[in-house]
Parts: sequence; C-alpha cells; structure tokens
Amino acid sequence: MKKGIGVLLVVGMLWASDCRAQVVYPRQTFTFDTSGLGGFVGPFQLDLQLTDGSGTGDGNTSLTVDNFVIDGVGAPGIAAASLTDSAFFTEVMRGFVPGGTLRFDLSGSFGVDTDPTTGTVTPDEFSLAILKGDGTEVPTTDPSGALLLVDFDNLSPGAVTTRVFQIVPAQAVPESDVPVLLVGAGVFGIGFALRRHKA
Repeated sequence: MKKGIGVLLVVGMLWASDCRAQVVYPRQTFTFDTSGLGGFVGPFQLDLQLTDGSGTGDGNTSLTVDNFVIDGVGAPGIAAASLTDSAFFTEVMRGFVPGGTLRFDLSGSFGVDTDPTTGTVTPDEFSLAILKGDGTEVPTTDPSGALLLVDFDNLSPGAVTTRVFQIVPAQAVPESDVPVLLVGAGVFGIGFALRRHKA
C-alpha cells in the first residue's frame, strides 16, 4: 500500500515538474486584414483567451498582448493584456474601432503540459476572435470563429503550432442579380431588391 502511494507521489511530482517547466516565448508580431469587418455591426471587441491544457490551472503559461496598431498607426486606446493559465479558462476583452489592418505583439513564457505516464501532450492554447456588437464571433475560415490559435505543444518556441485564419466578409446580394429582380418583379420587386441591398 505504501509502495503504491509512493509511486503516485512520484508520478504527481513528475507531472507538476513538467507543467512548471517554462520556456521563453519570444515576441511575435501578427498582422490581420480586418477590412472585411465593414459588413458587420459593431461595436467590436477583441476576445483574447488562454486555455490550460492540464485542466488544473497550473499557471505555467503567462502571455502579454501589446503594441496594438491599426492601419499602421499605434492604438494607445487598446490597453495591453496579460493572461496566465492560473484557471482552466482565462479571457480578456478589448474594445476597438477597426480599420483595414490590425497588428499586435504576443510574448511571454510557456510550459508544455505532458502526461508523464502516457507522453500525451494537451497544450495550453492562446486564441483570438473578434466579437460583433451582439457578442457573437465574426466568422472566419476557422469553424470556431478564431482568427489566431497558438498551441504551446513544443519546447522549441519556433516549433509551437500556430494557425492564422481569415475573416469571412458578410454576404451581400451580387450586383448582377439586381437587374433581374427589377425586371422580373415590377414595383414590388424594386422595393424588395432595395431592402435586400440595404441589408
């Protein structure tokens, strides 16, 4: 019985040691095309999230998001954000007025959450999404609506899994469809087409 307890303690210590081991994540600059936001209704918010891979809130990853730039001009109105995985889920919101591009820096330190008995890696994950005025995500080429995902799954900072996505613009009625509506539906068609076009 005592031997079994000892093994559990050793495994637990190895897990804790592995989770606490931190690697410097050097400053990375990310730039996004935000011109597609013109078809959505604000006000807009940057939704910054950090999820703890271990699920225990081990606090082995700490990140800073700063140096926000919109259309090549610094955006002092967007305060820097700090996130630490001291809980399973950490979230920071920052309001912003979009332009054609958005740029910011991401830096900090991280640990790789690896189960010492199986070797399975469940990485801490940083994500960025943009929220519309109704609180839902602006659609992107990622099914979850993320614009950026960084999985801290490798002790080499240059090898962590980083995925960048694109904003999917709001759909509009193609200009080529408008004449067909006008000719085929008379006055009622004119009113309908104008309402669709304004929407």
